[in-house]
Amino acid sequence: MTQKVHMFIVDKVNSSGYFSLSVDLMPDLSHTDQLSVVLQYLKDGQSIECFLTFMEVKSHTGEEIAHQVLQYLHEGCKLNFSKSSGQSYNNAANMSGHYKGMQKEILEENKFAIYVPCAAHSLNPVGQSAVDCSQVAVSFSLQCNCSIHFFQLNQLMENS
Repeated sequence: MTQKVHMFIVDKVNSSGYFSLSVDLMPDLSHTDQLSVVLQYLKDGQSIECFLTFMEVKSHTGEEIAHQVLQYLHEGCKLNFSKSSGQSYNNAANMSGHYKGMQKEILEENKFAIYVPCAAHSLNPVGQSAVDCSQVAVSFSLQCNCSIHFFQLNQLMENS
């Protein structure tokens, strides 16, 4: 089933003509860093975003992450990377760095895969700083989190 879904997504990406790449590092429950690979493409003028896979990170250098992702796209997906028109990652140096970052390695593979920093990763520190500068905002945020956890726990108990 996994292979059929994977091939369906790859076929859709290939038929769309162009795609962009989004990659993010995140730890799993065992605190092992995983690389999530997401592709975006256009279908009937609408942007479609599809998760492809999690990959175990072999190294945290931009060069190695780029090599790992490109190898997966070439060999595992049979995608023509020259059809990539963009790339988006967080603002960490190993991902966005101009000299040794993943974006530089990807640009060497395809000069048209323009790098755009992930807006969510860019806004998170701004929001955190805005909240942290006000004790009222910090208190409100904590109350919201407690309320959310209370309602989730309550719902869980009702369903069991």
